[in-house]
Amino acid sequence: DRKSILFEKYPFESRRIYAFAYLQLYNLHHSQFPYDVSIESTNWLLIAKYILFSIYKDHVENITQLDDKKLCDCLELLSSCFCHLSRWFEALHCISLLEKKKISTNNGSYLEAITLDVLWQKTCMSFNYQLFLKIIDCCLDVRKSKRAIPEQKQQTKRIEDHYRKELRKHKILVLKLRKQYARIRKSPPPKSQYIQFVISRNLYLNEHGYFCLCGKSRSDSLKVETDHPHSKSKMGKENEAVVTQLKNQFILARKLYFESIYQDRLKRKSKLNLENAHHEHLKQSFKICYSILDVIANGIFRTMNIVPSKKGKIYFHTICDGITEEHFRENYYLISLYSIAKDIDQTEYSAFKTYREIRNAFEHKIVHFTEKPILECVQNEMEQFYQFDEMVQKTELLLTLTKSAIFSFTYFIRRQTKAMEVLNQMK
Repeated sequence: DRKSILFEKYPFESRRIYAFAYLQLYNLHHSQFPYDVSIESTNWLLIAKYILFSIYKDHVENITQLDDKKLCDCLELLSSCFCHLSRWFEALHCISLLEKKKISTNNGSYLEAITLDVLWQKTCMSFNYQLFLKIIDCCLDVRKSKRAIPEQKQQTKRIEDHYRKELRKHKILVLKLRKQYARIRKSPPPKSQYIQFVISRNLYLNEHGYFCLCGKSRSDSLKVETDHPHSKSKMGKENEAVVTQLKNQFILARKLYFESIYQDRLKRKSKLNLENAHHEHLKQSFKICYSILDVIANGIFRTMNIVPSKKGKIYFHTICDGITEEHFRENYYLISLYSIAKDIDQTEYSAFKTYREIRNAFEHKIVHFTEKPILECVQNEMEQFYQFDEMVQKTELLLTLTKSAIFSFTYFIRRQTKAMEVLNQMK
């Protein structure tokens, strides 16, 4: 049919327009019903995100290559989707990917300003002056930009004025903050190859890295507890142990991923003559990500006292079993986590639907890594062949997705503690 011909002849343009149309449908609905956080109202957004995520995934995995302009269009729209889904890390990560590649953006500063503004309002972060400075500077960039439309300049002017007022309230000078940040930017880069690796891939677990590049951004300091009293409640403390477990597992997966790439370093460290040990490191890194996601699913069900609709183990990709529309309305971070689960399940709009099959193969089959194209290898029920470089890219995408899920779970807990505080005040 004509649709198939169009998509085959202009694959990127067609998919981009298709995604943009769904994103605009969601924006229209959201402007009319701003407090509607139901699954049904989010479906347009999930479809747009799926299309754009699939385009980016294919680019990263070298299936189809995008030029700078197309990559910019894809990541900016994807950033907008992530922001609407309260997946703040990924929204900002899309913009940072363009900055690292030194690709000129159309709306990068605007998206960054909007995301950081909503991030501050909705995550109960600890107070930090440098965050306010970052938002102000992003707003200034928008107002100086020739590409920004008048509505964007007006919106960011209001945001900038608000944060300048907040700094004056605390008697903090913007000029002083700029001098502090200038000193941070002049500090020498870390010498450790591992630290450089983690920074370059944005795989540290902390909130400071959203807006600052100092030493605090090179730590795994993410916690439920902040300077907001409700985060220190009994529920917050109980789940702090869960977040710590998630962080420890993620650090291990991250280190194994690093070791799988830097094979020479691994051989120098090991006293044993382990052939192809880096293959096992990559497999374990991939598998740990799935374990982390399943722990998150159990943490959600325990916190909200949800009984799963199906008996047996609770898995992240079946997170909707037992979760009702009422639960989604109660805590909008469930939408964030649900959208991540949709990325890895095996339904129609799942950008990573093959990843679960890979994880199961790693767990149960004889796995071979090869440099050859997979088509040249014989497949059977007991053995599975994967191209190593392709699996490296897939694992990094999965690590990024898992990091986002850990952040969303942490914010989910903070939101629950806030809800409990409000409920107790009403008694």
